[in-house]
Amino acid sequence: MLRTALIFSVLMASLMLAACGKKGADSAATDASGDVLTAPTDGKDESWRKYCGLITAQYQSQITGQMITYYLPRASMEPDQKDNLTASKYSRQMEQVQGAVQRTVLPGNMLVFCSPDSKTMADLIVEAFVAPPQNALKDSKVLFIGKADDSEKVKIAVEAASATFVFVEAK
Repeated sequence: MLRTALIFSVLMASLMLAACGKKGADSAATDASGDVLTAPTDGKDESWRKYCGLITAQYQSQITGQMITYYLPRASMEPDQKDNLTASKYSRQMEQVQGAVQRTVLPGNMLVFCSPDSKTMADLIVEAFVAPPQNALKDSKVLFIGKADDSEKVKIAVEAASATFVFVEAK
């Protein structure tokens, strides 16, 4: 349900940006009105999902395939009580990303990673990208929306899988 809402917000933001004639690669992360996007400070995951969706929409025109978004909420290491499971959102996300990397990603696709907890998301990416199949993400892109301090280790892991690394600093 949340993933569907994120996809819908990405599509809506993409349409808004297209109507305004914005090119995501040609400018800083901006919203439809041209204002520079800033990372939410209210601590709410919904605000972060919207922020990530707006940034992601700017990169839609740079791919020829699908955009696959991975969002890791705050407190992702806690057991998920909603499902009465002992697994955390982090561990379930890890399984999904590792599976995608091991199966390989089709050329033209973009994997997007965003979280209010940049360090945890960066750690997830690095761990999930350990020992990828040769050329696992060849001609694919990985967009990491996070802190500059975390970008270099993510870049190393992503490029080891033959993907193009794209970074947007969450300021």
